[in-house]
Amino acid sequence: MAKEEPQSISRDLQELQKKLSLLIDSFQNNSKVVAFMKSPVGLVISVGGFSLLCILCGLGFVSLAMSGMMIASYVVVSSLISCWFSPRPLTQQNTSCDFLPAMKSAEFEGLYQE
Repeated sequence: MAKEEPQSISRDLQELQKKLSLLIDSFQNNSKVVAFMKSPVGLVISVGGFSLLCILCGLGFVSLAMSGMMIASYVVVSSLISCWFSPRPLTQQNTSCDFLPAMKSAEFEGLYQE
């Protein structure tokens, strides 16, 4: 039984290899694939497909990093500007830059009267 398993596995691998080679041959013999591979884009992909993939992935990473930095700087600058140039008088200005208006004690007492 132990000898049958490696033979069946090798037989399965051979069948899989034959199917894969037939699939590759069908792609290579397809007229549309052949026409695409003769085009300038196909030549670039066939000659330097991996280096092109690396360049595109690198550009994608750089663009994501730059957009993240721009979003973070926008949030920081807009928060600072709204804190510094708030329309509140200086006497009521809070150091924590609380944006909610403080309730007067009379309004607060009026809410909880029964």
